[in-house]
Amino acid sequence: MLLILGWFLISGYYDNKSLYNQIPQRIAAMPLLNKIFGEYRSRRLGQYIEHNLGALAGNFYFGIMLGSMGTLGFLLGLPLDIRHITFSAANLAYAVSAYNFTLAWPIVAWGAVGVAAIGVTNLFVSFTLALWVAMRSRKRRMSELKPLWGKFWRRAMSRPIDLFIAPKPAIEAVKTPPLEEKQG
Repeated sequence: MLLILGWFLISGYYDNKSLYNQIPQRIAAMPLLNKIFGEYRSRRLGQYIEHNLGALAGNFYFGIMLGSMGTLGFLLGLPLDIRHITFSAANLAYAVSAYNFTLAWPIVAWGAVGVAAIGVTNLFVSFTLALWVAMRSRKRRMSELKPLWGKFWRRAMSRPIDLFIAPKPAIEAVKTPPLEEKQG
């Protein structure tokens, strides 16, 4: 939870720093950048930085914090660890490589199942939180979604592939005939 709070604080700090120090305008006015990329692209880069600096910096530092959590736990003697699909998959690949690709296949298979379970858990939690925030922003209750859950599970059981690949539309768009020109 502290990591997420830190991410928000860092993102907000860099968004405010960008506006207060006029970083987008400074980027757009850099003579060397204008000479290399042109005035239009320099201005576009400045606009991109203006709208995304907080998110870019926040995600960068969040990755640093997540990546160093295991080391911090080791140094403090605490059992700190993260369960994220990216790090879990990397750790599995590192273990297979460290054993010179001689691990028995059941060990690798169980590791892959663990990585998949962590991925499903991460997706479930993130989508649930996103849905909860969206419902709260619209001043709606989660109980209003109950009718959708039955439809979702029926569709998931009858055609699970539709959850991963969007189905083609059942009815093609009806082409309307061109309007007749008025003769005056």
